[in-house]
Amino acid sequence: MSFISYYFHWSEESVLGMEHTMRRKWCSEISDINRSLTPSEKEVGLIAQPTEEIVKNPMPNYIFLLRVDALYDLPCTRVSGIVQEKEYENIMEGGVNGYVQLREKPVSKPNILQVERYIGENHFDPLPVGYQSTMPLELYVSRYVREFNRAMMVFKFSGVTVVSKKYGELDAEKGGLLSVTTEIAYQQVSIEDKTNVQKTL
Repeated sequence: MSFISYYFHWSEESVLGMEHTMRRKWCSEISDINRSLTPSEKEVGLIAQPTEEIVKNPMPNYIFLLRVDALYDLPCTRVSGIVQEKEYENIMEGGVNGYVQLREKPVSKPNILQVERYIGENHFDPLPVGYQSTMPLELYVSRYVREFNRAMMVFKFSGVTVVSKKYGELDAEKGGLLSVTTEIAYQQVSIEDKTNVQKTL
């Protein structure tokens, strides 16, 4: 009875009023739903599967969580700027062959991560402007809500400095939620997948 009440939030009287066969039917259906939502061994190892499997089971981009200093978990509405690039200059070879060589240049601009989140009544900001973290920021991307301990992918940002903060528009004529966008400069991002292979961009 508690099994059904837990999942459907039905009162004890409602569950007691059912026939035993009906309670068994509901228990069976709840178990089937749970099995369908629990990732299979194949899904857990999705990164290592052939490309066809990745196309059939793409990872969602809307279940993610930002962890600061391994202590604060920030639910965010949007994260962008996960990129790192190198700069090159073109060097023309002499003679008549017309070849162009590329030579790496020193980095002239930082990589910027943009994090947008809503502001609650008891607002606490672990990322003030000017903050430099000694620990990497960790961005967890999961297939299922509240299962970040089994995240499919983890982005780790090192050399982090918070460079700016922009608050959302306040407009009395429109309804909305107050948000803040934080821009974070970082030196390097590494990707950790379920096979525990780290890739550095």
